[in-house]
Amino acid sequence: MPGRNDPCPCGSGKKYKRCCGSARRPPDAGVEGDHRRLVEEVTGWAEGEFPGELRSALLEFLGDRREITEDEETWAAAWFLHDRELAGGGTPLERYASAGPDPQVRELAASHAGAKLRLWRVVESWPGERLLVEPYAGGRQITVQSPNISRDVARWDIVLGHLKPDSAEFWGAVRSYRASDEEDLRDLLAQLAHRLGLDQDALDEIAGRAPAQLFSFEPRPLVPVTTEGDPIAVVSARWRVTRNVAAGALKRCEQCLDDGGGSFTWIADRQRLVAMQPDPMPRGAAVVETSVIHIPGTVTLGEFSLKSNTLRYEGLSERRLAWAIDFIAELLPDASLLDSRAEPPEQAFANARTRKPATTPEPLPPELAAAARKEMTERWLSEPVPALEGLSPRQAASSGAYLPQLRSLLRGLESAAAKMGGLASYPIDIEAVIAELGIRPLP
Repeated sequence: MPGRNDPCPCGSGKKYKRCCGSARRPPDAGVEGDHRRLVEEVTGWAEGEFPGELRSALLEFLGDRREITEDEETWAAAWFLHDRELAGGGTPLERYASAGPDPQVRELAASHAGAKLRLWRVVESWPGERLLVEPYAGGRQITVQSPNISRDVARWDIVLGHLKPDSAEFWGAVRSYRASDEEDLRDLLAQLAHRLGLDQDALDEIAGRAPAQLFSFEPRPLVPVTTEGDPIAVVSARWRVTRNVAAGALKRCEQCLDDGGGSFTWIADRQRLVAMQPDPMPRGAAVVETSVIHIPGTVTLGEFSLKSNTLRYEGLSERRLAWAIDFIAELLPDASLLDSRAEPPEQAFANARTRKPATTPEPLPPELAAAARKEMTERWLSEPVPALEGLSPRQAASSGAYLPQLRSLLRGLESAAAKMGGLASYPIDIEAVIAELGIRPLP
C-alpha cells in the first residue's frame, strides 16, 4: 500500500493522497467510514495483486488526455472498483469479495459489487429526503434515500451513478442531467454506441465502457435569438433632437407606447417577426422577447428615451438597431445620429452587474397573468421547434411521427416547472398542453 505522500501507482504523477487514494483519511463513523475503508483496502489490494491494472484503467478512462480533474479522479476510482474488469474477469470488488484477505471488507465488497454505473430517470423527487427513480431504459421503480441529490434534481431529470442494490442508496459520485438536455444526451449515447460497436439500447454497457464521456457531457449550448431569429446583441444609438418635436412625434406614433417621463416602448406585430425566422431555426435556439401584457400579439423591439435634446434607443439585435435608425430617420428627419454601438450580451451583462440592481416588479393582476399564460401556452403549441424538424408541437402530434421528441419536450417542461415552484406557477399551462396533444411525458 503506497503512503499518502508517495507517487500514485496509477502513474498520474500526483501524490497518492491526491489521486486514487483521495479517500484515505481517518475513518468516520457509520456508512462513510465503511466506504472509505472499502475503497482504500480494495484499491490497494487490487494494485498489489494485479500490478499495472490501476494505471491501465486510468489511461483507459482518460483516453487521449493526460490530465485529470479532482472530480474525475473520484469517478475514475469508483469506475475502477465497480465496473472495470481485471485481467481474467471480474471487477476489483467482485474479486476481493471472493478472495480478499479481510473478512469484514470481503462482506462490504460483496454488498457493493452489484452497484454498476447506470443511467436512471427521476420519476419524482422529495427535496432533502428521497427520490423515486427507474432505469433510463425502463424497468422497476425504486425509492432512493437521498437527502443531497434530491435537492438538485427534479422530476424527469436523469442521474448517472452507482445504486447499491441492497440499500437503495447512490454510492459515491453522481452526475445529473436536466430533462431538457435529454435529446443531446441521447445523441451522445448513440455516438458512443457506434464508436464502441454496441447496440444503442445497451445503455448499461455503454455507461460502463465510457464513463468519462458521460461524466464530462455538456449539452448543446442555448443560442439566444430574437423573435425574428437574429443573434442577441445589446445595441444602442443616440440622436441629437429637438425635445418637444421628438416627444410629440413619438407620442403620435402608433408603434410607440408612452411610458411617461420621456420613455417610449417600441412595439411590433409578433407574427410578422415570427415569419422572418430562418427555416429551420438552429437547434438550441432560445427566443428572448418581451411583450406588452395588455396588447396581445406584440413584441417589444426596444426602448426610446428622451433626456434634454438627446434621444436614445436600446434594443437586442443589430438588425433592430438598423430598423431603429431607419425609423427615426423617417419619423424625425431633422434628427442627427450621434453614435451607435453593439455589444456581445456577455459583455453587456457583465457591465450591468456593476450597476444598481433593478427593483422587483409588482405582481400582475390575476386577469392579466391568466391572459399572458394563455398566450404563452398557445405560442408553445403553435410555433416551430427545431427538435421537431421545424414543426410545431401541435403539427407534430397530429402527424403521429414525433412521439419520442414530444415526450422529451414535455418532460423538459415539467422538470423546469418543478424547479420553479410547480405546474400552477409555470408560465405555460402544461396540463392544457398535455390535454390538447393527447400525449403524456411517458408512454
